[in-house]
Amino acid sequence: MAILIIGRTGAGKDTYATELEKLGVKGLKSYTTRAKRSPDEDSHIFVSWEEAEAIEDKIAETKIQNGGEVPDWYFATKQQYEEAGYYIIDPYGFATLLTSELLRGEKFGVVYISADRHIRKARATSRGNKLREVPIFERRDSDESPQFSLFENWSFGEDVCLIKHHNNSNDLSILSEWAKSDLELFAREGIKF
Repeated sequence: MAILIIGRTGAGKDTYATELEKLGVKGLKSYTTRAKRSPDEDSHIFVSWEEAEAIEDKIAETKIQNGGEVPDWYFATKQQYEEAGYYIIDPYGFATLLTSELLRGEKFGVVYISADRHIRKARATSRGNKLREVPIFERRDSDESPQFSLFENWSFGEDVCLIKHHNNSNDLSILSEWAKSDLELFAREGIKF
């Protein structure tokens, strides 16, 4: 079982995940068919479309149109999920996870991290060359808006424990405190990680 971390581009998902790792929580590295952004990138398990089709027991998946003819496919397997303590996932992937027959009866701990758009843009575009990063942020932000609009209006049942954090601060100690208190709350709710 994994804590699910959901948030728009630049909201602070990776930073929050780093704080969980400092507390001993292991992350899930999902599969993707997208190209690496740099030769040494290890944020996902990179596979071809054909390799992705052959992998069984997928429990969460999403396809993102990233400007090419073929969308980028992201997914995780049941085994990965069972071995992980947290999983960064988008709302469409979360929807497939909720409806997966392989996880029937599972209780989900969800951390939704939001931030104002101008804050997210500043964070996302500080990662590298601004001339390259600004258009990437704009495309991602636009592409993910429909699914986050739906997610923000979903009604969750008893199988979902949802925690919301608004992250407009650059103070990492806040994320560290959130991570500690979230783990305590999930433990009280019977959500293992």
